[in-house]
Amino acid sequence: MLSRAINHGFFCYPAMVRDPWLDGIRTRPEFTALLRQASDLQREAVAAFVAGSGDTLLGLRADAF
Repeated sequence: MLSRAINHGFFCYPAMVRDPWLDGIRTRPEFTALLRQASDLQREAVAAFVAGSGDTLLGLRADAF
């Protein structure tokens, strides 16, 4: 289910790192791979947001990401 969520656009890495709901699968190698995928997608999304001046438009600091 997590793989499906990530592949359909939900890759909120900070939530996946902290959410206690996922504690039961954190030690599984599959989870580590999915977490890495979510992290990569999150970085790409932030880069696209900044490249598109989204941070300026919303008045956000660059270090907020």
